[in-house]
Amino acid sequence: MPRSPSGGVGELGEHDEAAEHAAHLWTADGPGDDRDLWLLWAGVGTHRVYRFADLPLCPALLRDLATRTVTSCAYFDHHPGPHSWAVTDPLGDQIAERIQREVRRLTTGGDNPTHADGP
Repeated sequence: MPRSPSGGVGELGEHDEAAEHAAHLWTADGPGDDRDLWLLWAGVGTHRVYRFADLPLCPALLRDLATRTVTSCAYFDHHPGPHSWAVTDPLGDQIAERIQREVRRLTTGGDNPTHADGP
């Protein structure tokens, strides 16, 4: 079953030009499956090289002691850069805010002047 794109390594996180980019393609969905399919690429223009890789998952966990939640890193093992929970997606945040404004508008029957909505 496909996993929603969460920003592959090198897609959203800061990186230098030598970093290999990665996009998550498929999540193994059988019991005990701990490897996912990734598309990796490096280079630019006509010098871009692509490859598919079946990679094990990153074992890193973020534990929140206050809420007792555990978040797994969504990237592959030995990925460059920070873990997935440290990578932000400003465009995704803007899209989510716009959707929330639209839901508020639809559920209140019109524009709600108590919320400062941008363009």
